[in-house]
Amino acid sequence: MKFSQKIVAASSALLFVTVSLLSVQQLSTVQSEVENLVNSSLNEMVVGVKNTVSSEMESKKSLAQSTTEVIEINPQDQDYVKMILEKPNLKSSFLAVGFGYDSNGFVIENDDGWEAGPDYDPRVRPWFIDAKSKGRLVVTAPYVDVSTSNVIISIGTPVKENGKFTAGMFYDMELTGLADLVNSINLLDAGYLFIVTDDGTTIAHPETKNNGQKLSTYMPEVQIKEGVQNIEMNGSTFLVQFMKVPSENWYVGAIVDESIAFSAIAKLRNSSVIYTLIGVILSVIVLTLLIRVLMRPLGTLNAAIQDVASGQGDLTKRLDTNTDAEFAELAKGFNQFTETLQNQIIQSKSIGHEIMNGTEMIVHGAHESADAMRSQLQELEQLATAMNEMAVTATEVANNAQGAA
Repeated sequence: MKFSQKIVAASSALLFVTVSLLSVQQLSTVQSEVENLVNSSLNEMVVGVKNTVSSEMESKKSLAQSTTEVIEINPQDQDYVKMILEKPNLKSSFLAVGFGYDSNGFVIENDDGWEAGPDYDPRVRPWFIDAKSKGRLVVTAPYVDVSTSNVIISIGTPVKENGKFTAGMFYDMELTGLADLVNSINLLDAGYLFIVTDDGTTIAHPETKNNGQKLSTYMPEVQIKEGVQNIEMNGSTFLVQFMKVPSENWYVGAIVDESIAFSAIAKLRNSSVIYTLIGVILSVIVLTLLIRVLMRPLGTLNAAIQDVASGQGDLTKRLDTNTDAEFAELAKGFNQFTETLQNQIIQSKSIGHEIMNGTEMIVHGAHESADAMRSQLQELEQLATAMNEMAVTATEVANNAQGAA
């Protein structure tokens, strides 16, 4: 890997880590804020519904209690009781209101669509038994009305005469109003509200088929207790919150799909990943182009070194030192090197010329010595010839002298 590529890789890695850390920190902050906002909004909605339900129930119980107290003025007068039960405010507030004597089980009611049959005995009904045994206003557990299939509760009150239990009254409440209330609440387009009793019986639910059913039949993972809990259902994670209704064993519940409620966080996370990758890619491209420009003096230096190394370089050329400080130092060093090398080559060439001249002089001297030696050899040959002639002459003289003797 080239040095420039290493710089690009290291810079890109550093940028990626930095942007990733910033994205994670930003995502964590936004997630915390969104979770707080969702939990706060959810809590406000649940509290609002809880207060509304509590207020509605208290007003119904107050009306039932006040009506009972009015009837206690003359409970034995059936016409008087009937007149009170037919009051418009009672008929509009309750599904049905009835009065049952403890002595004979006789029933007086104001429901135009229902008439107690001969086999109907109010004294065995839960509202009558609880009101008589407890001696105060009671609220029955929710139950499904056979005729309407709606969830109903009954408020039971004891009717006393001179402090003695005389009769029991029931005030039937249809809980469709509560269902309409919870259905009207928009939980961030991600969930809904519902109301259940402490034993899990559903009082109000957006899906009417669940009314009267146990919560465990359609939300088996949920525990009925105040607070927030997370559950897995149908492959998704849900946020569930319960808040108890004061004076009633009821809970207002809220369920929210986290994937929808926190979709902004998911979008932010995806955007962060995409923009981080785009940023890194653009950075790699820009850094590559930038480093090519910045490393151009180094490329020139490399070409010059290659030129010198090839043996065909022009040592008179010099690199431009008018550049970045780091490359200027390299250029100065290279220029100094080539100048020194050039001087050494010049000196070597001069010495070579001197050696050549000395060699030529030696060769010339050798030639002259050879000529002198040839000349001396000729002279020696001549001397030898003369000496030989003299020897011959001497021999002849000697022979002549001997002959003369």
